[in-house]
This record gives sequence, C-alpha cells and structure tokens, in this order.
Amino acid sequence: MDANRGIWVGDGGNFVVNGPAAVGPHAHAHAEVTVTARREPPSGALPTRRVFLSYRREDADGHAGRLYDDLVQRFAPDCVFIDVDGIAPGENFADRITTVIARSDTVLVLIGRSWLEASTADGRRRLDDTDDWVRIEVETALRLDLTVVPVLVGGAPMPAAGRLPPSMRELALRQAATIGPSWHDDVERLVAAIA
Repeated sequence: MDANRGIWVGDGGNFVVNGPAAVGPHAHAHAEVTVTARREPPSGALPTRRVFLSYRREDADGHAGRLYDDLVQRFAPDCVFIDVDGIAPGENFADRITTVIARSDTVLVLIGRSWLEASTADGRRRLDDTDDWVRIEVETALRLDLTVVPVLVGGAPMPAAGRLPPSMRELALRQAATIGPSWHDDVERLVAAIA
C-alpha cells in the first residue's frame, strides 16, 4: 500500500497509513509502519451525517447506486449505507437494517415509477405486505422520527397519502426531493439539505 494513502476510521478522523518503514535505497522492503494522526476530512467531506438509502432494486437500482457513489464523495464512506455494500454474507439482514436505520440521521427513500405498485409473484402489492423490507425501512424511520426524505427519480410522482398503508402515510407529508436530468445540480441540493 502507498505510504501516502490512508483509511478513515469512524468519525474521529484518525488516519492510518501502512507502508514501508523507511524510504530510500536502504529501506527494508517488507517492513511496515502504522502511523495514527489526527487529520481533517478532505475538502467538501461531511463525515458527521449518517445517511441510509432505501429503495427497491427493480424500481431504482441504478439511481440508488449512482446516488450512493455521489454521496460517498461528500460524506465519509462509512456514513452512507446501501444494502448491497453494507451487509456481509451470513449477517442477519433484519438486525443489520434496523440497527443501521436507528443510527442514521437521514433516510432517503428513493421512489421510482413502479415503487408504489410493485407487486409479488401472485399479484399482491408489496407495500401491503407487513414483511416488505421497503415498508419496514420507512415505518422504522418514521417511528424513530428521523429526517425522512422521499427522493423522486425517473419522473415518478409523489405517492398520495391515501395510496400508502396507514403506517406509512406520514411519508406523503415529508417534503420530497427530485433527481432528474440535472443530476449533479439536483444531488448538490439534496446534499445541502442533508448537511
């Protein structure tokens, strides 16, 4: 590993470097040194906000991945959670999701065109299933009174309260953000609102 590169450790801003113990012709090639020093976050980074991305894979998978990539450029990477990167194989999915939401400051609910009407193989609307993970994520965030931001993508409209299960109807009262063709400008406005 390059001795000039580092890894963020939590919110404390600790900077850990692993690399050659010395530099120059007499350096031992395999010696390593770990240096821990206080360092300010990179310019523009906002490491103190914890953001959880809630989305349906079949509805907004591409939008979620792109938004995640943009958010980790502005917030510390360990402060932005997306399920595909944040859950290890063999880890209890339910426990991990609920624990991370409880530790979050902001939950972004990505809503695409099929989010509201997504259905199971037998034709039942997924939001009507109490075991639906998107429903559980939104219910948990609302119950904990977190900042919950509906993020409309792909030209989706904001769902009306009457179309949501009673436990989720407060979502319709939350001010939505829209990410459209002006992706970068829209994301910048969203980041400013989160920060």
